[in-house]
Amino acid sequence: MTSNQLFTIEDAVSPTGEWNDSLTGDFLWTNVNFAEAISDVMTPCTWSIWQIYIAEVVPIRLPGNYPLAGNIAGRPYLNLSMNASFGRVFGLTARETLCRSEGLFGRIPEDVEIPTLPISLGTVLKTFLPGLFTVRKQMRTYARQAQMFLDTAMSWCAEMQQRIQIIQDKVLLATLWRDELLPYLRHTFWTLRGVTGKFTGPAGTLRRQLLDLVGEADANALLSNMRSTGNLASLGPVLGLAKVARGEMTREAYLQQYGHRGPHEMEL
Repeated sequence: MTSNQLFTIEDAVSPTGEWNDSLTGDFLWTNVNFAEAISDVMTPCTWSIWQIYIAEVVPIRLPGNYPLAGNIAGRPYLNLSMNASFGRVFGLTARETLCRSEGLFGRIPEDVEIPTLPISLGTVLKTFLPGLFTVRKQMRTYARQAQMFLDTAMSWCAEMQQRIQIIQDKVLLATLWRDELLPYLRHTFWTLRGVTGKFTGPAGTLRRQLLDLVGEADANALLSNMRSTGNLASLGPVLGLAKVARGEMTREAYLQQYGHRGPHEMEL
């Protein structure tokens, strides 16, 4: 799957339109973390953009065309069998491999079978590792540019909204998507991947160390209360409402700053 070869509605089960990628093979799927941002069934628009994200930030393709992600009953899932299979190549069991990323994907119950894929060491060395090095390089590059990107993002989006509103020709709209919106979207995805990548590695290591020291319950309690100095960013919409009530912020300014937040904020 690439950004130019996305699934279409014909890929869904006809005639009901049901989409169930769990039927494509024996894999272990998870939507931990994603279920928080996409708490309901996705629209086709969101699923299309989500496919571009996966194809862009995980540009690693293995023989067998195994899916990295899938759509199951309208919700996004990641294929954990891929992760488990890479660890097995280097001498780890599937469960040991997934334990290293349980901070991201949660702990796998002991009674759950973890299917693995027939991936050889040669395939990993020729295909996976070069792709991984490319991803790491891209992440570092875009992480360094993140602040500059954030400083101009809101004004860029406002300008594009105005341009989209005045375009009356569908060919011109498609051209704008191809030449400006899609490249910017890819830049956005890599910026997101680069910034989050700076924290997921250290966070996973800290979680494993805390599990050894204090056990799972206390480790979860400690990690859930970790934050930087100042107010939690997630409290911004609530604190903003208080500012509006006190006349310290206009409704328009509030919507500009927090209007994207909500229970379905990954839904486009």
